[in-house]
Amino acid sequence: MDPGLYAVGTPNERSDVFVTANYKLSFDLVRKNLNGMNAWLLVLNTKGINVWCAAGKGNFGTKELVRRIQLTSLEKVVIHRRIILPQLGATGVAAHLVKELSEFTVIYGPVRAADIPAFVQTSYKASKKCGASNSIGTTG
Repeated sequence: MDPGLYAVGTPNERSDVFVTANYKLSFDLVRKNLNGMNAWLLVLNTKGINVWCAAGKGNFGTKELVRRIQLTSLEKVVIHRRIILPQLGATGVAAHLVKELSEFTVIYGPVRAADIPAFVQTSYKASKKCGASNSIGTTG
C-alpha cells in the first residue's frame, strides 16, 4: 500500500482519523472494519511491515507519524486534533511528542481491527470487550 491519507465512506472535517501501517493485510482489515463509517485512514510507511513489528523496529513511530501528518496536511483536512492509533503501535509512538510536534492528540484504540466499531460506539472508551487501552495521549 502506498502511504498517505485515504477516505473510507464519505468523511468530512469532523470524521475520525485512524492510523495503520502500509502492510496490505493491516490496511485491508482496518478498512473492512470501518465499513459503514465515514472516516479517514492515515497510512504510515512501515516498509510493508505490520503495526506491531514495525513499532518494535521503529518504522511505526513518532517521526513517521508526525511526518505523515505534515505530508498529508491533516490539519487542513480535519478540524479536530485527534488521531486513533492501534494499541500495538504504542511502543513506537511517543504520544506527548506527537502532540508537541503536530498538535494532534493520540488516542490508542483496540488491538483488533474488528473491535473498532465497538470502541467508537462507546465514545472511545476502553472495554474488556474491545480490548482497548484507555490511554489518551499518555503512553510513549
